[in-house]
Amino acid sequence: MFDRSIKHWVLAGATLALTLSACGAPAAAPAAKSSEAAAAPAAEQTGEITVYSVPGSPQKVLERMQKDFNAKYPKVNVKINVHGSGDFAEAMYAKGAANNLEDIVFNADLFVPPFVDADLLVDMEQLAKADKSFDMGDIYESILGLGKVGTKPGVYMIPSGLDTVQMYYNKSAFEAAGAPLPTADWKWDDLIAACKTLMAKNPDTYCFDYSDWWAYFVPWIEGQGGRVLSEDGKKSLFSSPEARAGLQAYADLWQKHKVTPLPGASVQDCFIAQKCFVFFHIPAFISTFREKIGDKFQWDVEFTPSQPKKHVTGMGTYGFSITKNAKNPQLAWEFLKLLASPATQKALYAERATAPLLKSLANDPDIAKDDGKPPKNMKAFLNGGSIGIFPQTYPVKCGGLYSGQVNSVIKAMLESLMRGTQSVEAATTAADAEIQACLDKN
Repeated sequence: MFDRSIKHWVLAGATLALTLSACGAPAAAPAAKSSEAAAAPAAEQTGEITVYSVPGSPQKVLERMQKDFNAKYPKVNVKINVHGSGDFAEAMYAKGAANNLEDIVFNADLFVPPFVDADLLVDMEQLAKADKSFDMGDIYESILGLGKVGTKPGVYMIPSGLDTVQMYYNKSAFEAAGAPLPTADWKWDDLIAACKTLMAKNPDTYCFDYSDWWAYFVPWIEGQGGRVLSEDGKKSLFSSPEARAGLQAYADLWQKHKVTPLPGASVQDCFIAQKCFVFFHIPAFISTFREKIGDKFQWDVEFTPSQPKKHVTGMGTYGFSITKNAKNPQLAWEFLKLLASPATQKALYAERATAPLLKSLANDPDIAKDDGKPPKNMKAFLNGGSIGIFPQTYPVKCGGLYSGQVNSVIKAMLESLMRGTQSVEAATTAADAEIQACLDKN
């Protein structure tokens, strides 16, 4: 379900289809360097910064950043171009081929590897290191990892927030069924037991609606001590004993415990409709749930349950990057770094759009404030970085956990496990063979 894999920011208002092309992308020419930002006091600098974004929440964040930027740089014009219809990735590649990329562009974790491979983006790590007012080390390593590419040095996207996948749950339904309420130290066995109690009391329901999103299934593997790909990126590891143990437990959710519906049998918005009682996703759903659930039932959030050997959960977020065509990379950095400023992060958190990605805000009194609305336990998201993992990077020609050949192979493997049409041994052996063939060529 590609839609589910990017819904964390689509739901927040970016309403375009963003499918990656499987073919190679053209590289952009290097941009000319400029020292204009350091040549004159901020209030006296002139010029223009161009930004390429998408509709909805990302654009609103940019407008907030623009206000703060122009308070310091009043004579610098910020022009925001919004992507219209069509494929966003293809539009980026076309702009890169024409050396016509804006200075700053919208990005997301699924786009970072192919955009870096196409040489569209600037490594911002050096800009950050040269900036005494900015501490890259204050950003949680787990979420900053979404802006990196495997073993390649550099940071190519500044994330918008600490978006970890945690567990929303219907508190009213748990209490009515006599099931214990989730706690931070729950194991998956604890949730499955509660699920069976909930489903016994509520016919024609499922406990939760799961899918083949990497942020769901990879934690089952890493939680058993395994990996999907070797650290050097050269070996597919679905057939390892640890990965098979994780995938067997994942398959058992459908075949043994029957706590989640088979593909194609989901009820739309099942959590809101009370046709499921648990929902796993990032903070972006909070505002939607507040609006659509209202006072129909009480709900809260808790850490995603732990696997036997390791407590981990997936992550996913959007952010922004500086391009190789930036006319003034330093001035673009002055604008972009505001995304990770305390002011912007606090404003996003006040709207419950995300959790702050700065470690220095962990004990900030503004973050500790309870706004009187659900969820009460925002600590599950605020502390989520401690258990967050990011997707491993495959060679771009092979695709990855979001797209291309690797994604297609994994989706087929997982569907066979969900439906019980193949054993874990057979499914993982076949998947590894196909993925390995691509890895060996690239």
